Amino acid sequence: MTLRRADVEVMLKRGPPLGLNGQDLRGADLSGLDLTGADLAYARLDGTSFQRARLAGAVLWAATATGADFTGADLNHANLGTADLTGARLDGAVLRRASLLGTTLTGTSLTGADLTGADTTGATEEGGRPWSRSS
Repeated sequence: MTLRRADVEVMLKRGPPLGLNGQDLRGADLSGLDLTGADLAYARLDGTSFQRARLAGAVLWAATATGADFTGADLNHANLGTADLTGARLDGAVLRRASLLGTTLTGTSLTGADLTGADTTGATEEGGRPWSRSS
């Protein structure tokens, strides 16, 4: 079952922690929501919109987020390790001290993103090449 914004809003009303581990949120519009500390590990987030959402401290470990839109999102201290962000948009996103260990960044747009203190060890782009901030 694919969850939608209304489902997530109901879960948010119950209070933290927000557990969406392994859930299918493909194509959902979660723009502007406060998802601080949410557990989105192993979630299916392909095409999901997180524009201007607050995901500080969220766990997106091993999530699949191809084509997801994180434009302007707050991902401070988020754990995106081994997530697949192929074709995702992180333009203007704040990723200070975020973990992107082993994250796939092929075709990912990071224009204006703040990666201050982010750990990008093992992050890759097209063909498995190591990703660098100058990519």
